Amino acid sequence: MFLGEIMAYKYDILEISDRAKIDKENGNIVIDGCLGTFRNDAHTLISFPSVTEYLTRCSNENLDYTRILGPKTFASALGHWIFNKDYLEITKNKNIFTAATIGGTGAIYDIFKYFSDNDGAALVSDICWPNYFTIGKNTGLEIFSYSLFEEKRFNLSGLELALNEALKTHDHVLIVINDPCQNPTGYSLTNEEYTSIFSILDRYNNNAKSVDIIFDTAYIEFYAKKPLLYEFLKPNYKFNVYLAFSASKTFGIYGLRLGALLGFMKSKEEKIFVENSISDIARGSISSPNAQAIGTLTALFNSDRAVEKMRLNLVDEKTYLAERASKSIKIMKSNSIEFLPFDSGFFITIISPKNAYALCDQLEKMHIYLVPISDQLIRIAICSLSVGEIELIAKAIKNFGF
Repeated sequence: MFLGEIMAYKYDILEISDRAKIDKENGNIVIDGCLGTFRNDAHTLISFPSVTEYLTRCSNENLDYTRILGPKTFASALGHWIFNKDYLEITKNKNIFTAATIGGTGAIYDIFKYFSDNDGAALVSDICWPNYFTIGKNTGLEIFSYSLFEEKRFNLSGLELALNEALKTHDHVLIVINDPCQNPTGYSLTNEEYTSIFSILDRYNNNAKSVDIIFDTAYIEFYAKKPLLYEFLKPNYKFNVYLAFSASKTFGIYGLRLGALLGFMKSKEEKIFVENSISDIARGSISSPNAQAIGTLTALFNSDRAVEKMRLNLVDEKTYLAERASKSIKIMKSNSIEFLPFDSGFFITIISPKNAYALCDQLEKMHIYLVPISDQLIRIAICSLSVGEIELIAKAIKNFGF
C-alpha cells in the first residue's frame, strides 16, 4: 500500500469514527465529531414518531424481492413527498423516472456508473463529500475538479473552466452539485448562482456534446428556507437533470439504506434508454433495493396524517439544528477560528493555519475526533455534537493551532 493510500485510509471518516468508538470502549470520555448523523445533546439519534410507527406496523411486511428500480407506487409517493404542493407543476409534461437505491450513495453510484459506461466524465468541486472520488474510482469514471469558492462565493468561472477541460476529451459530462447545505461546508447556492449554472448548461449542450447535472439533495430538509432548486425544475430543458435523494437524514433511518435517483429527462427516448441502463446497473450490483424500507416509507407517504406529523416534526428539528449551528458559529468567532462560508446544515468546515492532519492527530490524543479534508481544512459534524462539546473543540483547536 502506497503512502497516499495509507493516509487516505487513516483519515477516512468511518476509520476515524472507529478509532473514536474504540477509545470510548476503553473508558475514555470521547468527543466524536466525525459522522453526519443528527443527534440530540445526549447523543441519541434523532427519530420521528411517524417513522417509528410505520417501521413497527410494517415490520413483518415487504419481505419479498421488489422490482429492480423499486415499485411504481413508491416512485409516485416519493415524488409527492419531495415536491409537496409543487408536485403537479414540477412533474407536468415531464419525462421522469425514479430508481430506488441503497441510500443516496446508491443514487450517486448508479449515475456515475452510467456515465462511465458511456465514456463520460464528472465535475466535482475540490471541497466536497470525499466519497464522490471513491465512487468515481470504483466506477472507472474520470473526475475533473475545480475550486469550490471564489471570494467566498460559488466559483462559477472555475466550474466553467473545468467543464471546458472535460469536454476536450469527453462528449458527455455530468456536473455534480451538493445543494442546499453542502457537505462539508454548509454553503447553499443563491438564486443568481442557480440561474448562472442553468445558463451554463443551456450554452454547452449542442448536437456534438451533452452536459447534464445531478443535485445531491441529502440535506435539503434542513435548509432554512424553501429550496430554490424546485423553481428550476419547473421548466423543460434540452439536458437531463438528476436528483439524488437520501432517506437517511430526513427520516433518521441511516442504517436502512434507502435513497432514490430521479431523472428529469430531455426526451421520452432518453428516459427509456437511461432507465434501462440504470436498471441493468442495479441488477448487476444490488439486484433489488430494500423492499422493507420502501414499503414502510410508501405506507407513511400515503397517510395524510403521518405526512403532516412528519413535516411538523421536521420543522422542529430543523429549528433545533439551526439554533445549534448559530451557537457554533458564535463559538468559532469568539475563539478567532476562521471557517468556510456557512448557511445551514450538518457541518462546519474550519480553516487551520497549521497542517490539519497534524492538528487532528494532536486532538485525538485529547480524545477529540474530527475529519481533516485537506492540509488546511477540518470538518466538524455539528449535527451530532452538543454545544458544550463544540466549545471544547474550539478551545482545543485554538490552543493547538492558533
